[in-house]
Amino acid sequence: MAGPEYQAVFLDGAVSLHTCYLKYGKLGQGVLAQVSTSPVKWQKIQFRYLPCRATLILSNNGFMWIYQTPEQKDKEAEGFVTNVEPVPLPDQEVISCLRNCIMALVAQKLMLYDTSMLHCYKASLPHQIKDLLKPEVEEIVLQTQQRLLELER
Repeated sequence: MAGPEYQAVFLDGAVSLHTCYLKYGKLGQGVLAQVSTSPVKWQKIQFRYLPCRATLILSNNGFMWIYQTPEQKDKEAEGFVTNVEPVPLPDQEVISCLRNCIMALVAQKLMLYDTSMLHCYKASLPHQIKDLLKPEVEEIVLQTQQRLLELER
């Protein structure tokens, strides 16, 4: 199963992605994060459902889509589905926090994959979302790095 591939970013901020399957539908109600391709850990399955009610689509070309996990993720939607319901504020905060965690991990040259992002998210909870990109909050990245090293042992 191939994951989505980035095609273009338009002047209005819209993003064109390509998939081999219609079941993935149309992306909406989320945030695009762009990083260099080097920190993205290659994985066969590109969709990652995190327990914080967010889903990550990791692309090997450095583009990542973060969105609220659908209530019925087990059902495979056929065709293009557009969800126009407003994203609840708590889910917006989770999405924003994950985006800032990605940027913080990249700044410290840590590999990006579901486990590293989840540990960074957990370490970031005591902080304000807007503060996660400040140099003085690099402790969340250090905590993430330490947790990943513990898991390797």
